[in-house]
Amino acid sequence: MIHSLTLPPLKNCERYHKMFHKLYNRNTTDVAVHFLIYDPSKNRVVQTGTSKPCGCKSKNHSIHAEIQALYYCKKYDKRNRYQIYIWKYSKTGKIKPKYSCKLCTDRFINSSMCHRIFTFNDFEKVSSIVDNPIYSLGYLN
Repeated sequence: MIHSLTLPPLKNCERYHKMFHKLYNRNTTDVAVHFLIYDPSKNRVVQTGTSKPCGCKSKNHSIHAEIQALYYCKKYDKRNRYQIYIWKYSKTGKIKPKYSCKLCTDRFINSSMCHRIFTFNDFEKVSSIVDNPIYSLGYLN
């Protein structure tokens, strides 16, 4: 049992602490990337989730958290106000920054949403889109 799970540093996130405890799994901290979709106008978490592995017959190894969040925003965010946050947890429950890979970065740039995806670095909100992003290991084959 984790005693000190770090919550994302957003307004009213402590209200959703049970939701974040469900995201954390000590066995998957090396691979799982978590996302939350946040409505800053109402200071509330709209959706949370985790990257998902694909089956062995799939050409992709996983569905990245950013892509799941992008699909959700395209479907439900008609006013273009939601913000997407991605991060990883350490084994001790602390938030670690996660930057988008090359393919996810390209998708966000093509969808004109690159200004709405963030990660947390030392409890500060920073862009998840970086210059010269790396390719995800699953796409290097």
